[in-house]
Amino acid sequence: MKLSETQKAADLLFPGSTSFTKLEQEKILEHLGKDRDHFYHELEMSSRYVETYEMNVDSSTSENLHSHNFHEIIFCRNTCGAEYIVGTKRYRLHWGDIIYIPPGIGHCLILPEKMREYYKRYVLWLSKEFVDRLHKLFPDLPTEDSVHATLLHTEDNVREYLERHFCAGVLEAASHNAAWDAIIMGNTIQLLGIMKRMSMNLEILPMQPEEPELPEKILSYVEANLARKITVPEIARVFYVSESTVTHIFRKKMGVSLSKCITQRRLISAKNQIEAGIPLEVVAIQTGFSDYSNFYRAFKQAYGISPRNYKLMQSHQNEPEL
Repeated sequence: MKLSETQKAADLLFPGSTSFTKLEQEKILEHLGKDRDHFYHELEMSSRYVETYEMNVDSSTSENLHSHNFHEIIFCRNTCGAEYIVGTKRYRLHWGDIIYIPPGIGHCLILPEKMREYYKRYVLWLSKEFVDRLHKLFPDLPTEDSVHATLLHTEDNVREYLERHFCAGVLEAASHNAAWDAIIMGNTIQLLGIMKRMSMNLEILPMQPEEPELPEKILSYVEANLARKITVPEIARVFYVSESTVTHIFRKKMGVSLSKCITQRRLISAKNQIEAGIPLEVVAIQTGFSDYSNFYRAFKQAYGISPRNYKLMQSHQNEPEL
């Protein structure tokens, strides 16, 4: 599903608003006939190369663990207690922090139960094709193969300078004036160049993850054991806590049950393996599904497309231009 479709529905239902409560988000998705639990899994780009958005949400918002087949850069616009899990590590966000998430990396937003203001962010999406072509033109910029999940911290005038660049892209996208898409692309190239230069001059620094708590430790354990059956009793034994503690703490922190999160993580791995060309039956086994039929149902429910059709879609996207 394209985010531009969601924005059109939001403009129709809540004209002029850029911040949405959980109830308003549910009304938007209901209008589109979409299930909230699968919304982030189904996101895809409308543009071939670059898209940019402003996203503001309240504390009732939750994101399931998900991944994309495009690059995502997030600029945090305020300090409100928001945290991000990227892979198996958790980071506390402050104004000016930047998250660079390449395709196929599981991530999710975690918000505190009570916030005085909305969590505000600018979001920039870059297609694989765009990143690859960009590196051919400018070798100093990241390549599809070299980009890893990166979290950067900025302060004072540096973050204000970067925020203006992120904001300029969002305003241009909203304007749809003549050549707006070309201007966004140019702004994005400049922004990536500035970030590269600042990181080399130590004006923006890598963020350090928070001390791992039980949910992150469980995620790491799940990551290492995806190919086999994982149960709550097993997790409880491994971490020397009760089953009820595992269930309660994990759901409170992650917003979903442990079993659902395990399925989400397996499906993220499955997408990556399909894109790598691994046979579907092998993917089902390597991601811990008991058989192909269970894998098929879980994949179709989460992504709205069968594994085989997803594989065909990826093959067409990777075909060279004539």
